[in-house]
Amino acid sequence: MPLHATDGEFIDLETAKADTARYRAEPGAMAFKAQFFGKDNIQAIFNEDPDCLGVRIYNSVDADGNKGFILVGAVADESDLYEGKLLANGPDCPTCCAANSPLNE
Repeated sequence: MPLHATDGEFIDLETAKADTARYRAEPGAMAFKAQFFGKDNIQAIFNEDPDCLGVRIYNSVDADGNKGFILVGAVADESDLYEGKLLANGPDCPTCCAANSPLNE
């Protein structure tokens, strides 16, 4: 059973580009502590390309002004697999924070 009702959602490249640009334009610190992304969605990024070695996480701001992250697969030469799955919009902490975690102090 998943920890949350949603594991995030896949977005298109244009949305991802606009969201990360808005984030870079924002002054100050992030307004939340973390986001949750489900195992199945993260695994889908890895499964899309046999050369995918990891996930890069970009800060972003969506069209409604909500801060978050965009996850994209990455390969050995440090290139992003941006034409593949882009994962965003996982549930935010503090509403879904891990209790008693040193990362949530």
